[in-house]
Amino acid sequence: FAKRAGPQSRRPARGRQRAGSLPENEAGERGGARCYGVRMAIPELFKARKPVISFEFFPPKTDAGYRALFETIEELSPLSPGYVSITMGAGGSTREKTVDLTIEITKKLGLVTMAHLPCTGFRPHEIGTILDQLQAGGVHDVLALRGDPPRDDPSFTIPKDGFQYASQLVEYIADRIVV
Repeated sequence: FAKRAGPQSRRPARGRQRAGSLPENEAGERGGARCYGVRMAIPELFKARKPVISFEFFPPKTDAGYRALFETIEELSPLSPGYVSITMGAGGSTREKTVDLTIEITKKLGLVTMAHLPCTGFRPHEIGTILDQLQAGGVHDVLALRGDPPRDDPSFTIPKDGFQYASQLVEYIADRIVV
């Protein structure tokens, strides 16, 4: 998630790759994305070619619901899920609760977590802030999505400097990964 600085840190030009193949890094390895020089946990789980069990939760709107959900996740943690994913509401409506819950699960329960990160309705600096918060909280996996616009806002428009497609969000995140 960390931004690279200086011309020497720019990503190499992308060549044509066979679908599904990953580029080699400086060490000549092919593999999952790296963040802060550490392999991301979730891609590694799937490389083992064993069943991976995960749980997905939607953050409740109320503080009481949030506490009850955290207690439920705590009760489920002995089942040793491969990871836990936390969704985000349409247009980022549960942004704070998604970030907070993902970090709390990571820190207090020690589970591998993944935050859903939709780009709809967010400007690049807002996505950067979310990524920085997740990084500071020990979360290294995100699910980059386009996401849905809020249903209760018929006048919703994508910000002029916002992301139109998930591929733009993925590119933005990739530019922030330190290899």
